[in-house]
Amino acid sequence: MKKISDYCQYFAYITFGIVIVCAVNFSLFHNGELPQNTLWEILFSSFLTTAVTVVLIPTDCEKNPRVIWRLVFHYLCLCVIMTGCGLCFGWMDFTLKGALMMFMSVACVYFIAFLLHYTADQKLANQLNEALKKRNGE
Repeated sequence: MKKISDYCQYFAYITFGIVIVCAVNFSLFHNGELPQNTLWEILFSSFLTTAVTVVLIPTDCEKNPRVIWRLVFHYLCLCVIMTGCGLCFGWMDFTLKGALMMFMSVACVYFIAFLLHYTADQKLANQLNEALKKRNGE
């Protein structure tokens, strides 16, 4: 049940990040209307990247080299998935510039999703601390 909850939470954060990054990229680099299939493509790519995130994201909070390598591996897996989606859906060209733009886009989505997840965790931690203070009569 926890994995389903985590999946839904990450899916929401990742989808939000992808929508923001796509909106910025489309506004800056394209003219015209957003293709109709793009929304389904965003949902599909969010589904894939969320699945990888739930499996690979480190849950331990220790700062050790293994956690850092897992984060790097996770990021690279996301880049491979999104590059594949980008090529398949016509979001990018198979060039060095296209690959660099996709890697930057993935980094932006990674940052947005991390920020949203961190903010939600902080809010939950504060609520739990307040509940404990009330329970203990402080």
